[in-house]
Amino acid sequence: MKIVDWSCLGEECEYVLTENSEDNHGELIAAGFSEEQIQEAECCDMEEIDLATIAFNHAGAKWFHSQVGFSDDLNIPMKRLPITI
Repeated sequence: MKIVDWSCLGEECEYVLTENSEDNHGELIAAGFSEEQIQEAECCDMEEIDLATIAFNHAGAKWFHSQVGFSDDLNIPMKRLPITI
């Protein structure tokens, strides 16, 4: 999934946006997220999906880095994480 915009400052991640496309929607459904969870994360006149909302509220993510992606383990060094965005 391609990230189109993101905003994180210090320990706060405001948003991580991807296009609200049929392909991205399908990937999120295939990953196990519900229609309701995806709709909760729709923003910007429903043109984008905020992956931060989904990751932090429904997938147990603890942090985000623009070159690494989301992680649920604060102890994994970033160099060992797979790129997920």
